[in-house]
Amino acid sequence: MGGKASFLQVNPQRNYGVDLLRILAMYMVVVLHVLGQGGILYNGSLTGLNYWLAWSLEIASFCAVDIFALISGFVGYRAKHRYANIAELWLKVFLYSVSFTIIYKFTFDPSIGLRKIFLSCFPVTRGGIWYFTMYFALFFLSPVLNAAIEKMTEKSVRRVVIASIILFSIIPFLWAKDTFSTNNGYSLLWLMVLYFVGAYIGKYNIFEKIKKYQALIGYIVCILLICVVKYLLRKYLHSFLGQTIDNSWLVNYTSLPVFGSAVFLLLLFRDIDLPNAAKKVVAVFAPLTFGVFVIHVLPLVNKNFIHEKFGVFTGYSPIVLVLSVLGTAAVIYLACSLIDFIRARLFDLLKIKERFLAIEKKLLPDD
Repeated sequence: MGGKASFLQVNPQRNYGVDLLRILAMYMVVVLHVLGQGGILYNGSLTGLNYWLAWSLEIASFCAVDIFALISGFVGYRAKHRYANIAELWLKVFLYSVSFTIIYKFTFDPSIGLRKIFLSCFPVTRGGIWYFTMYFALFFLSPVLNAAIEKMTEKSVRRVVIASIILFSIIPFLWAKDTFSTNNGYSLLWLMVLYFVGAYIGKYNIFEKIKKYQALIGYIVCILLICVVKYLLRKYLHSFLGQTIDNSWLVNYTSLPVFGSAVFLLLLFRDIDLPNAAKKVVAVFAPLTFGVFVIHVLPLVNKNFIHEKFGVFTGYSPIVLVLSVLGTAAVIYLACSLIDFIRARLFDLLKIKERFLAIEKKLLPDD
């Protein structure tokens, strides 16, 4: 999700359209957490128009995680595999995990003991941040996926992509069952599928004839499909099919329309030409997206600032509800960005990336 900070510098080799999509996707993630973990979606007082507006925001944002994995493949298949990158990423998560645990011990919860602080030193194996755990594993497997993309013919790659979509998205969607145990997308397997699809789109410029407005329409159609089916299930078939199908079948990471909406947004943003002023703004915020994610999903941060904190929004008027959700997500996003901006500058001053690169070059010299 992240990358090395290059503040206020425009790099002609970067795809700023994809970087802008990175920012949008992370904002979507924060919206999801405000709605879900914030205590809005499943609040008993959420009814009528407010119910559908809140769920529309949820559905429109749910493709965010799929987008990140698609982008990883889209840009990663041709990038040099640097172990320094994952080392820096791990250090970032480690510092946030440990420092926030210690801070909370002395500010909110003195009962936090040495055992909890010790466990916070293992952000990968502890599993508190599921995407980072899966991405960490994906990093070490991505050279295999990259080699497959490079060595296989376009026809063979296309067949694997189609088979993967059928097996892990279409069949589970049609049968309303996690047939091949992808844990509804919370798994390394699904991230590998998305990485491979993203790499396929990137290398062969798939759907290059699709115009931006067509990609936008495709995204909207996917969202509307979920909303309409959810409405029909809730109104006519809910008592027959049950709550589980209503919520997890339609709105999960492997769901065909959710996957489709992520692909359409990638197609929409992949070749957007931004003015230089916009590129400079994107250059500031894009490298901070992973920091935004880590900070606001840390268990202690989530517990004290997000979990069940926004249920009051359900009593607002529809317009105020929507603005409150979007505004709260923006505040959280900007606050986390500011924290990670400071961290990034500190890393730059200490030349963390350069030190990791030097270690990598010494231990793993290029062939």
